[in-house]
Amino acid sequence: MSDAVGDFEVTYEDFREMAEFVEEHLEDTVRKDGDRMRWYPWHSGDYRFDHTIGVVDLAEEIARGEDADVDIVRVAALFHDVAKFEVNQEKHAEEGAWIAQKYLSRHGYPESFIDDVAEVIKHHTDEMHDDMPLESKVLIEADSIDKIGVAGATLLALRVGYESRPHTDVPEMIQRVVDRGENMIDRLETETGKEIARKRTERVKLYKAWFEDEI
Repeated sequence: MSDAVGDFEVTYEDFREMAEFVEEHLEDTVRKDGDRMRWYPWHSGDYRFDHTIGVVDLAEEIARGEDADVDIVRVAALFHDVAKFEVNQEKHAEEGAWIAQKYLSRHGYPESFIDDVAEVIKHHTDEMHDDMPLESKVLIEADSIDKIGVAGATLLALRVGYESRPHTDVPEMIQRVVDRGENMIDRLETETGKEIARKRTERVKLYKAWFEDEI
């Protein structure tokens, strides 16, 4: 990433204002009918914003652990799914980068900062490679890790109820998260990301064991 931003920092108030914009944008663009808005909670504006904040927290933790630019990572994480409901899945990263560019430009952020944030958003669905900036790797890892853990397992447990299946099917769904976590660890590149993923996966294993013990 460029170092032209210098001592520039995104303040707490600035970030909160951005978060309000993203939350409102998701609510305004979510489709209330059709295939985008099924029963499952992850097709709602509320879930998508909760996921976004989870990714922000993870991205900040990984960025600090890996000495990446925290401001670029946090802002990119906040905007990474802002276009999730208004364009096709394969285009949401590019559209989200454009929305972030417009917002940041309108609020007077440095051009170098805007460009760096947009690049991270644009490539957050790509496969990681050696030439990719660290900030991009951090967001990719954070976005992936947010899908594992007890919260992710609980979402899949909810799916059992939505599909009118018995609660005895829940351990099978939880195992999917365990498998996803274990497979993910080997693909992560940062040590901070790997450690977070390990902890989350171990929690899900305990969750499954407790559930199985009770049923």
